[in-house]
Parts: sequence; C-alpha cells; structure tokens
Amino acid sequence: MSEAEDIIKEIVRLEEEIKKYPIGLLVENPNINEHNRINYEIGELWKRYDRIEDDRKADNAIAIPEKIRNRGKRLE
Repeated sequence: MSEAEDIIKEIVRLEEEIKKYPIGLLVENPNINEHNRINYEIGELWKRYDRIEDDRKADNAIAIPEKIRNRGKRLE
C-alpha cells in the first residue's frame, strides 16, 4: 500500500474520531481543544498527501518529455 493511501485512511479515521467532539456554537466548550487538535492533525495529513501527489505529478511530467524525445529515434 502506498503512503498516499495510508494517509487517506488515517484522515478518514480522524474524521470519524472528530465526530466524538462536537463543538457547536458554545464558546466555553470542553471539546474544543480535542476537536482543534484532531482538525489540525487532519490538515497536516492533507499537506503531506498534497506533497506526495505533487511529487508524483512532477515525476510524470519529467517522464513525458523523455518519451517524446525518444519517439523519433530508431533503435540501432
């Protein structure tokens, strides 16, 4: 399993966990710290996921010109 898939599974798990700590409209809510901690963790995981996807796209972008360059060459 790829690291990106692992990150998505962890995000899904945290999204389920955050439901245990509803914050509603109350300012003095005892769940706010835990809710914010989980929400921060989810944000950090999305950043990691985006970096992995950006790296993957960059790797593919580098490979495409090579394929184009080699398209017209004959094997000798």
